Amino acid sequence: MLTKKDLLLVSPKYFVVLKKTNLNIEVLSKCTGHCWTIYKHGSPDKYPVWIYHKHKQSEQCYHLHRKTGSVELAIKEIEAHDKYQAAGRKKVFNNLKQII
Repeated sequence: MLTKKDLLLVSPKYFVVLKKTNLNIEVLSKCTGHCWTIYKHGSPDKYPVWIYHKHKQSEQCYHLHRKTGSVELAIKEIEAHDKYQAAGRKKVFNNLKQII
């Protein structure tokens, strides 16, 4: 379940919130226009937060982008992905050790 602390990490300067429930938040990146769903399934799993992605809001389906340990790391992964896109899809340095 998403906490108030989790939701505060979603900056309105960086994201437009499209939809939110107790378990997930769907956002649009203002940087790339890509859509993301951050899903916190609540299971005591090594990676309780799953990140889903699609390139356009008009696309029907999301694909699983990554699994991670926290909403904070999910936000950092999305920001790193945006930097990658902004660099012309060239690899950029990413110091996120806890993301698989």
